[in-house]
Amino acid sequence: MRIATLLISMIVLLGACEKEPMVVEKAGLKLTFKAVYDSEPLLLSRNYEFMNGDSIRFQRADLIISDISIGNSKNVSLSQVEWLGFSEKNADPSKIEEGFSFNFNDVEPGVYTSLYWNIGLNQVQNRSTPANYTFPHPLSNAELYWAGWNSYIFSRTDGKLLTESGTYDFSYHTGGDILTRALEWNQNIELKAGEVKEIIIYIDYKKIFVQDGEVYDIKNNLSSHTSAQIAVAHAIADNMKLAVKYELK
Repeated sequence: MRIATLLISMIVLLGACEKEPMVVEKAGLKLTFKAVYDSEPLLLSRNYEFMNGDSIRFQRADLIISDISIGNSKNVSLSQVEWLGFSEKNADPSKIEEGFSFNFNDVEPGVYTSLYWNIGLNQVQNRSTPANYTFPHPLSNAELYWAGWNSYIFSRTDGKLLTESGTYDFSYHTGGDILTRALEWNQNIELKAGEVKEIIIYIDYKKIFVQDGEVYDIKNNLSSHTSAQIAVAHAIADNMKLAVKYELK
């Protein structure tokens, strides 16, 4: 009995001497998306100076983004899909500086070399419908689904072009697998344990229509809602990708 008691005591003592598993503190990453016009916060229903003496006013500015990840030797997924509803937020002058922020607080510390994301959805996501989701998932919103195209609406950019010859209403909605645009930002992003790094992603709505001094012909391409206007949708999707700028805080 004494021997058994001694053995038990030794086992307990050895167990107590084992090291506690080391807990590695995680890093944080905050992504903030902001809508701007010529680098100023975008305010809907405000008339902005455009080109050639014309003015432009935006009434709707929304987009779906997906497959957000950062990478080094391997990719780390951050979010599958998010909704940027600038139409509501940027209609309020007190909120136009806010943007949409997404916090990821469980990231392995290290140096990451790229940020990846899509404007639009990948093919698997776009095969789903709002019925596959429940609120508040972004894809549960039936208003964002285009049944006629069997696709979600990836972006909505509506407004008015004001010229000497008259006012022109434009409405550019993109959707369909071929209109998803993949973006990649190559930049060293050092994430330290216990700290939060922020990346601000600006979408400049002027640059959707003006690239390197070349002005998109809005007056003769007012809509992208039909298959006959697919070239217009491609132009808007391409320019939106080029309208993105990044800032590492």
